[in-house]
Amino acid sequence: MQIVIVGGVAAGVTAATRLRRLMEDAKIILIERGEKISFANCALPYYAGGLLKPEGLYAAQAGVVSARNAVDIRERHEVLSIDREAKKLSVKNLVTGEVYALDYDKLILATGADPRMLPIEGLKENAHPLWRTEDAIRLEEALSKNPELTAAIVGGGAVGLEAAENIVRRGGTVHLLEYGRTIMGRNDAALSDAFVHLAEGKNRRLVWHLGRSASKIERLDSGRLSVTLTDGSRIEVDYLLSAAGVQPRSKLAEAAGLELGPRGTILCDGMMRTSDPDIFAAGDVATSPDPETGAPRPMMLAGTAVKEGRKAADAIAGLAASKPLKGGFGTNAVSLFGTLWASTGKNEQTLMNEGKKRRRDFFTATLIGSNHVGWYPGSVPLLLKIVFDPEGRLLGAQAIGRDGADKRVDVLSTAMRFGANVRDLPDFDLCYSPQTGAPKDPVNTAGHLAENILNGLVRFIEPQEVANIFADLAPDLGDDVPNTPDRTYVLDVRTPPEVADDPIPVPFDAIPLEELRERLDEIPRDGRTIVVVCRAAVRAYTAARILDHKGFANVFVMTGGMRYWNLVRPNLKGE
Repeated sequence: MQIVIVGGVAAGVTAATRLRRLMEDAKIILIERGEKISFANCALPYYAGGLLKPEGLYAAQAGVVSARNAVDIRERHEVLSIDREAKKLSVKNLVTGEVYALDYDKLILATGADPRMLPIEGLKENAHPLWRTEDAIRLEEALSKNPELTAAIVGGGAVGLEAAENIVRRGGTVHLLEYGRTIMGRNDAALSDAFVHLAEGKNRRLVWHLGRSASKIERLDSGRLSVTLTDGSRIEVDYLLSAAGVQPRSKLAEAAGLELGPRGTILCDGMMRTSDPDIFAAGDVATSPDPETGAPRPMMLAGTAVKEGRKAADAIAGLAASKPLKGGFGTNAVSLFGTLWASTGKNEQTLMNEGKKRRRDFFTATLIGSNHVGWYPGSVPLLLKIVFDPEGRLLGAQAIGRDGADKRVDVLSTAMRFGANVRDLPDFDLCYSPQTGAPKDPVNTAGHLAENILNGLVRFIEPQEVANIFADLAPDLGDDVPNTPDRTYVLDVRTPPEVADDPIPVPFDAIPLEELRERLDEIPRDGRTIVVVCRAAVRAYTAARILDHKGFANVFVMTGGMRYWNLVRPNLKGE
């Protein structure tokens, strides 16, 4: 059997090596149009930042892979077309210009994706992507020539953030342009703001432009670039980087008549078969099943590509024990100046985009804990948020912190894979030592919050919802719950020095928790919504339970207290 793999990065190389271990007698040919196989896309920003040597741009070498796995690797070769009826490929040697025919019995398309250029005047002519090794080399050379380089980056996803960090690391200044309200795609605004503010405190040479992007780029006589923003303002930069996402490289498959899926991906089943039973696809170009619905969708992550390459190899080899791919939750993380934002599954904004309503179709639990016990040196804050449905099914999780965020999200992603309910989280038996955790881990605490919500013991209100009330925006707090300034009462239960040092900037009354039981007559009983505030929501929860027991209606605890308020910095004029 002759198996041809088109594309020599994560999915393609994984498929090739797996096939060899399963099929010793097969002829395996790997075709890569680039200079070398296995370039490490994730390494590109860090090479530009001076953290890697050139060899660090590649995860493997063709000679080593070929010698160990008996794979015929053809670098600088490109497949021009697929003749499905004859099962032949037209291949061009990009060095010599020779075009030749190549037979296949089975074909794997792992052609990846191309960087997307937005339709902005002057962008294509003046911007560079950061997608292949030559892009990283170009940026590194620019930084070496001008360590004080000023750059603009179009796009606030992982590539844009990592590139920004490494340009700043080299001594440059970055203007990050993101047309959306949040970074990292359509995400929870509060978490996006928290991450930005944590990173903002680390380095002031990263200038954020959220909610606006470039509308026109012009090259000046000096050689610099003038970037006009969507709000009419202008900035001048030395270098322009486009990091506005990618698009599947599926034209080869489309020309061959293969059925396509969402966003131009190649439609595949759970074993990575395409609409042609002899052709498979894997990696960024292929669809991946939604683990909840089974629907095909793009999932452009390196971990997904590796799993798909392995699954395609299993299917070709006829490995009976191999089960269809379940699909991933999109578990990923991005780091900026030492602060990590990890996530898995769906977030609040995704659910609202699907038409679901907070406090009806889903609930959230948010806490600010620590990466390990506070008395051991090195304890730092850890923000954790989970999303779950009315039955307690865990839908997603996000964590932000300098240490331990990925650990908690990995636990919660695994819990989701095995169908854990949020009521299971308090019972999770997690590793504890003073250096790494706590007897009650933030994952356990998130479960306690979720249990209390589902049991009707507490209702939370987000800081931005509080701000929206006093901006006359009437946030939806539930059926028949008052949501206007005149029908809302804010109660701060911190001590007088705490209140004086950090007052919430909306109308409020202050009664310390220790005095609350004796001063209940000072709190209105006219059905107003009562928002209870403290430093971290712990005392506020105790106060809310007192008020509930004493017959007060519509009592809410402000999520995360003033620690969270100061971290997310709500817009007092509304969303």
